[in-house]
Amino acid sequence: MVTLELIPELAATARRNLSRAGVGRVEVRCQDGRRGAPDRAPFHAVVVSAAAGTVPAALLGQVAEGGTVLAPLGGPEEQELVLIRRRAGGEWQTEVLGSCRFVPLLE
Repeated sequence: MVTLELIPELAATARRNLSRAGVGRVEVRCQDGRRGAPDRAPFHAVVVSAAAGTVPAALLGQVAEGGTVLAPLGGPEEQELVLIRRRAGGEWQTEVLGSCRFVPLLE
């Protein structure tokens, strides 16, 4: 498992907290999450924890057939939590789960 955090201090905090909780096998990378982790793809699940207008194409390209993406989509005022499934043949199915509020995805 891999988690991506753009801000170095938050990546360090994530490493400490995972260690304290005894959670192993999670690699914390300090990098732009919009680019994903192509060296570890394909993923069966991608969870995005910051809102953007759309899911970055690089992330979608790293999802395995049958895999899912859970992401908050929208701007600072209105956001929806969506579940996106990659079907056979590269087809995507989107289900809106409800309203939400997340911090913006930084560039």
